[in-house]
Amino acid sequence: MLPNWHRAPWPTLNDRLAEEMQAVLQINNLNDAWTAWKTTLVGCVSECVPSRKSRPKRRLLPWLDKKLKKMIKIKDELFAKWQVEKTLESRNLFETARRASQGAASEPAAVASKFQESFKHNFSPPEADYPFLRRAPSQEEKLSERRITESEVDNLLHVLDAKSATGPDGVPAVLLKRCAKTLCPSLAHIFNLLLRACDLPADWKCAAVTPIPKDGDKSDLRNYRPISVTSVVGMLLENHVRNQLAGFLETNIALPDNQHGFRERRSCTTMLLRTLDSWTAAIDKNSGGHVHAIFLDWAKAFDKVPHQRLLSKLQHHGIDGAALEWLKNFLVGRSQFVRFGGARSEPCVVSSGVVQGSVLGPLLFNVYVSDIPAVVKTNLVQFADDCTIFREVTSQDDVDELQEDLALIDIWCVNNGMQLNAKKCVAMDLSRARQPWLPQYMIGGAVLEYVSERSASLACI
Repeated sequence: MLPNWHRAPWPTLNDRLAEEMQAVLQINNLNDAWTAWKTTLVGCVSECVPSRKSRPKRRLLPWLDKKLKKMIKIKDELFAKWQVEKTLESRNLFETARRASQGAASEPAAVASKFQESFKHNFSPPEADYPFLRRAPSQEEKLSERRITESEVDNLLHVLDAKSATGPDGVPAVLLKRCAKTLCPSLAHIFNLLLRACDLPADWKCAAVTPIPKDGDKSDLRNYRPISVTSVVGMLLENHVRNQLAGFLETNIALPDNQHGFRERRSCTTMLLRTLDSWTAAIDKNSGGHVHAIFLDWAKAFDKVPHQRLLSKLQHHGIDGAALEWLKNFLVGRSQFVRFGGARSEPCVVSSGVVQGSVLGPLLFNVYVSDIPAVVKTNLVQFADDCTIFREVTSQDDVDELQEDLALIDIWCVNNGMQLNAKKCVAMDLSRARQPWLPQYMIGGAVLEYVSERSASLACI
C-alpha cells in the first residue's frame, strides 16, 4: 500500500507536521534528529493520508529477442513432451533446453544482479593509490565553513520538482513541496547539524541505480549508463553546497575558461560557437590551410575519479576545513544497488567516482579535470568529460606538437586514474584545400580514425 497523494488533506497534514516536528528541533545529535524527523514524517503521513494499492509497471526486456523467444518456446514444447512420455531421454532434452534459455537472465532480480556486476567494473579498484597532491593553495581566500538559513531552505524547496524520483530513504518530493513552509524549520536544523558535524546520514550515501541504455546493442549490459537516484532531502542540501562551491570557484577563477559544461551562462551552444569561430578564423586566414581537431573520449569518466586525488585538488583551490571534510564524507563510504523491474540487487561499495545523477557530481568532475589545459600547448575546449584539442597545422612540426599534446594528456590520465577510450577518440581535418592532409595521430599505441566534419559535429552535440 502506498500513500495516495492526489487525495491527501494537505492543510490537515501540515498542521499535524507543524505540531510534531517541534520535538525534532530539540535534538542536537545528527543521527537521532534525522531518525526522529523521518519517523515523525512517516507517522503523520500514515495518520492523515489515505492509501492506495501499488500497481507495478511491466518492463520489457530489451534482450528478449526472437532467438531467445524461440529457445523458450522449444523449452516449453520439450517440457510438455517429457510430461507425456516420462522418459529419461525426454527429461534430459528438456533440462538442456532450459539451461540454454536461462543463459540470458530474464528474471528482474537476476537482471538487477547482472547489471550490478557490470557497473562494479566501472570503478577504480580499491587498492589503487592516488594520494593527495602536495600543492600550495592557488589563492589565500578559503571556503571552510557554511550555514544554511530557513529562508534558503524555503528557496530550495520552492524550485524542487515535485515529480523527482524518490530515493532510498523513501521521502517523496511531492510531500516536501506541498509541506515546504511547515518543514523548513526542522530541515534547516538538520542541515546545520550535518554541516557542523561534517557528516551525512547513511541512507543519503546509498544510491538506487537505474540502468539507462545508450546507443547500440541493448542486449549488452555494458552498453547501459548507471544513473543514481539518491535522497531528495539530501539533494536539497547538495544544491545549497553546490551553489556556494560554484560561486567560490567562479569568483576565484578556479575553473578554466574553456570548460563549458555545467556552468552558469555556458552551454553546449557556447562551446560550439567559440570553437567554430576559432576554426573559421584560422581557415579564412589561409584558404589552403588546415585545422586538425582531436575529439577525446574518456572511459567511464565520472565513475573512475579517485577520491583522494579529487580532495587534494579541491584543497588546492581553497576548499579547506569543515567544507573539505564534508565533501570527503559525501564522496567516501558510499554504496549502491540496482533497481530493475521491481527487484533490487545486493548493495556494493562505491570505491571511486562522483555520483552520476547527483547535484554535486558534475561540478566536482569539472574541478578534477580543471588542470588539463595547463598540460597542453595547443587549443583545448571542454564540456564536462568531452574534450577536444585542435590547432592550425602548416607543417610537420605542427602535427608533431599536436601528437605531443596527445601523449601529455595520456600521461595525465595515467597519473590521475583516468583512461582514454582510444576506439572512440577520432581526428578531423578541416580545410578548403582540394586534397586532405591526414597524418597519423595515436593514443596509447592506437591509431586514430578520421571522420567527416558532419560526423564530428554530431559527436560533439
